[in-house]
Amino acid sequence: MGFALESTYDATAKILPMLRAFSVLGRLSYALARSVGLGDKLINATSGVEMYRHQETWRYTITVAVKP
Repeated sequence: MGFALESTYDATAKILPMLRAFSVLGRLSYALARSVGLGDKLINATSGVEMYRHQETWRYTITVAVKP
């Protein structure tokens, strides 16, 4: 009826370089938007900057499941 777990992989270390680049690119627009009270309107920049700042609070896990 459900799915069976086949494998999991913690890919956090593999995506950190991309997340750092995303954070650097979004930092200025995020800071400007926050300064005028519109930080919640730039969700992609917000997530890139905040996820890079708080790396200890999340993981990027790839999970493969199969239908038995």
